[in-house]
Amino acid sequence: GFGAVSLPADSGSGVIGDYPPAILSVSRSPLVPLASEGVTVTAEIGDEGAVTAQLLYSLDGVLQAPLAMAPAGGLSYAATIPAQLDGVRVAFRVEATDTVPQTEVSPAQGYFSGVTPIATLRINDADGVLVPKRYGARVEGVFTAEPGLFHPFITQAFLQDATGGVQVFDTELLAAGRGDRGQVVGLLEQFGGQTELNSSQNWGNLGFTFVGPDTVPAPQVVTVAGVDESVEGKLVRINGVTVVSGSIPETGSGSLEVSDDGGLTSLTVRIDGDTDLPGANTPTQPFDLIGIASQFDSFVPLTSGFQIQARERADFLTEEVNHAALIIHEIHADPDASQGDANGDSSVSSTEDEFVELVNTGTSSLDISGYTLADGIQVRHTFPAGTVVPAREAVVVFSGGTPTGDFGNAAANGLVFTASTGRLALNNAGDSVILSDDQGAVLQAVSYGGEGGDNQSLTRDPDFTNAPFVKHTVAVGSGGSRYSPGTRVNGSAFTVPPGAVILTEVMYDPNGADGGLEWVELYNTTGSAIDLADMSLGAGGGDYTSSQAQLSGTIGAGSTFVVGGPTSSADNGNPVYDLVLDFSPDLQNSGAVADGVALFNVRAASVTPSTVPVDAVV
Repeated sequence: GFGAVSLPADSGSGVIGDYPPAILSVSRSPLVPLASEGVTVTAEIGDEGAVTAQLLYSLDGVLQAPLAMAPAGGLSYAATIPAQLDGVRVAFRVEATDTVPQTEVSPAQGYFSGVTPIATLRINDADGVLVPKRYGARVEGVFTAEPGLFHPFITQAFLQDATGGVQVFDTELLAAGRGDRGQVVGLLEQFGGQTELNSSQNWGNLGFTFVGPDTVPAPQVVTVAGVDESVEGKLVRINGVTVVSGSIPETGSGSLEVSDDGGLTSLTVRIDGDTDLPGANTPTQPFDLIGIASQFDSFVPLTSGFQIQARERADFLTEEVNHAALIIHEIHADPDASQGDANGDSSVSSTEDEFVELVNTGTSSLDISGYTLADGIQVRHTFPAGTVVPAREAVVVFSGGTPTGDFGNAAANGLVFTASTGRLALNNAGDSVILSDDQGAVLQAVSYGGEGGDNQSLTRDPDFTNAPFVKHTVAVGSGGSRYSPGTRVNGSAFTVPPGAVILTEVMYDPNGADGGLEWVELYNTTGSAIDLADMSLGAGGGDYTSSQAQLSGTIGAGSTFVVGGPTSSADNGNPVYDLVLDFSPDLQNSGAVADGVALFNVRAASVTPSTVPVDAVV
C-alpha cells in the first residue's frame, strides 16, 4: 500500500550540514486489536531541531489519509489508527520531517484487525513468498492436529476454520486437544514455504485462548495434483492412492510417495516419528488417505514441495495398517489329496486337515478366552478359558483329527486346537472366516472365493502383516510348500522359543571409562542355529528401555554371541565381537536403584515399557 520514498541528500562538497530525523523505534498497542479497538502507534524520533511526524497507513492495500502524530513526552510521538472490521489488513509506517526539510520513513509494519478468516492471511507474491510476514493476526478455529502430536514438548499444531487451515507454532504445549476450538493470537511466519502463526513471543497480547470442545471438520476430498497452496494447512482426503516408493519406517521419521493416477503424479506423505505410524505395515494395495496438506520448500520460488502430513495410523484407511492385534493369518480350506496332512497325524483328510491360523501381531500377550471362529453359517470354535497368545505368536485351530507336531511354538504354548463343534466346514469354492471377541464383537472377517480350493492354504504375504491373502505356494519364502500352520511360510517358528537364547555374561564395569568397552554375551541352548533379527537387548530403568539395541546375525547351535564394543582390550577381557555396537547410554555400574540388561523376543522398535523380556539379569 506504500510507494517508494525519495530522501533529500545533504548539500555541500564533503560537508554534512544536518542529519535527517532518526526514527529510533516504532511500537503499537495492542499488538493485535479486536475489531472494536483502535491501535495507538508510538514512535521515538531524534533530531537536532524540531520535527513533525505523521502516520501513513493503508487498509487492505488502499492508502488512507495520513494521521498527524502528536508529541507524547520526551522523544515520543503518537497517533491512533481507528478500529477496523474483522479481517481488515492494516499496514503502517511513520514519516518524520525536520525543518530543512529532510524526511525519514520507518519500515512498514502491519496487523489484521479482529478475528481474521484463515484464508485471508494467505497473501503470497508470484514466488510464493508470504507478503504479510510478521503481521499480527488473531484466528479462531478447531484443531485438526493437536499440540503434542508432532512434537512432545512444543506446539506444531494445525487449526482450521470454515475458510482454511494454518499451522500454529508455540515453544510450549498449548492446552488443547484434537477437536477443541481455540483462538490464537500470533505473528505470521513462513517456514519451508508453509504459512504459520507463531504465538510464542512473550510480549504484547500474543497467546492462546481455549474456547471449548468442538468437532473436527470433515476432510476436504482432493486429488494428488490438487494438493497446493489453496488447501495448505487443511485436513484433506485423497481416495485410491497407491504407494509408488518408500515405506513407513520401523522407527523414527520418514516418508513415502503415493499416486492416484498410476504414477503420473505423486505426492510425499510425511511420517512423523512422534506419532504411532512408525512400525506400521506399508500398504501394498490401493487405499484412501487422510492428512494435513502442508509444504516444505527450501528455496525461492516457494511454489513446490506440497505434501501430506499423516497424523496417525487411522489416517491410512486400509486394514493393512489398521487392524486388531490378533489377525486371521492363514486359511486351509482344501487339503491336497496326497500332501495335505496339515495336522501331522499321518492321515490325509479333506475335512480334518482344514485349519485356521491366527497371529498376535502385537507386542503384548492376548487373552482370547471365549473368542470364537465362525464360517459363513455358524460359530465353529470357541476358545477355552485360559487361552493366552504370546506376542507375535500363533494359535492354530484344525477341523479335526489328532494334531501331532510342534507347529512352531504353538504346541509348546498350548495353542493347537481342534474345532470345538467338531469341524470347521470351510467350503473350497468360497467361504467367510469371522473372528469375534468374547462379547461377540467382530474383530476381523475375511472372505475368499475359488482360490481357496487349490489344494493349498491362503496366507498373508508377508508374514505378520494384514496384507492380502495369496496362495501359499507363491508366497515369498514358502519354497512352494502348501501350508505352514503355526509357523512362518518358510516353516520357521514365529519367535525364538523361550530359553533357546539366554544371557550368560554382562561386562558393565570394565577397567577405566565404560564407553566402547561394555559387552553382553548370549548363548544358544539349542541344537540349531538361530536368526537374531527379531530379538533385541534393553538396559536401564525399571523396564529396561533406557538403552535399546537391535540384534542381527545368526548364533550357532550351542554357541555364544558377543554384542558390544567397539573396543576390545585387556580392560574389558579382550572379547571377540559377533555384533559391534556401543550401548547408549552406557550400562549403569551403581546407584540406589538396581539396574540390569534384558533380552526381548521382539525387535527394538516394538519394545514398550510393558514388554516382558525372555531373559534378564539385574
